[in-house]
Amino acid sequence: MKPLLHFVRCLTLFVGLSAALAPMVSAHAEDAPKTRAREAYTRGEKLAAAGNLQSAAEAFAEADWFAPNPTALEAALEAAIRADAPALGMNLVERASRSPADLAIAAGRTARERFATRVGALTFPCRDAPDPCKPSIQGAAVMASRVWALPGSHKVVFEGTPKAVVVDLAAGAERRVDPPAAEAVAAPIKPVEPKVSDEGTSPLWTILPAGLTVAFGGVLVASIVQVGAAESDLQGFQATQNPGADATNAERDAFRSGQQAIIDDGEMWSTMAGVFGGLTAAAGAATFTVLIVSLATAPDEAPKAAGFVVPLDGGFAAGISVALP
Repeated sequence: MKPLLHFVRCLTLFVGLSAALAPMVSAHAEDAPKTRAREAYTRGEKLAAAGNLQSAAEAFAEADWFAPNPTALEAALEAAIRADAPALGMNLVERASRSPADLAIAAGRTARERFATRVGALTFPCRDAPDPCKPSIQGAAVMASRVWALPGSHKVVFEGTPKAVVVDLAAGAERRVDPPAAEAVAAPIKPVEPKVSDEGTSPLWTILPAGLTVAFGGVLVASIVQVGAAESDLQGFQATQNPGADATNAERDAFRSGQQAIIDDGEMWSTMAGVFGGLTAAAGAATFTVLIVSLATAPDEAPKAAGFVVPLDGGFAAGISVALP
């Protein structure tokens, strides 16, 4: 029983500590945005004192974003006016519509009068949809359904869609921006194949085996020529390089080595001639078979003849044509 009693006591202590610490953790989580807002506001004050009004306005706006506050918003508006930042100024004016206290800020009216005609608005209705979109402009995330921007071309990218939307915006204009529509997937192009149907087999099938026959035949002829050349070289070598009976062992060894090299070369070409002779015969038989089948299966009204033509230089051509009665 003692182990069980010890476990119950530990469990009770853990539950008690969790209940006691929960408000502290919750309070810390709530204080985090306020802490970041204070840090941003302090940074804005330092930037303003240094004369960097654009960055100061952005820091004050950041402070107001983390913890909405008329003081931070007013500081951001005044810095934007002094920095002559029309896009930032109008976005802050847009933010001021959230409460009567923010609407009462005099700098908001000044910013609207000064900047409204110098910027345009990009609206994102999909941000208010049940499944809101996540757009970004030039890499900066869009956090509102209306964004004010300077005139010009703006590249908008929606999360989950690879294709960007380019929007041309004019001063004083308002442009609606929607995610790009899904492009229809085009049906793959089916390659044209030689026809095999009730109308018979197309003679086009003979082109491949015929081409192989010509290629293999060319290698066969070259191999036969090399075999003859090797035999001629061997006879010449034996007639001119034979050291005779009085030769030294080194001379005889050199003669045998040279003679064997020529013999090996001839045997290699002889082997190639045999291999490509068989390949040429097989490809030729396949060409003839396919040609005969294509002619035999052609419809009765079609002429029983087929062939292929190979163009040559100078406007000439060579071809083969076979016809059945």
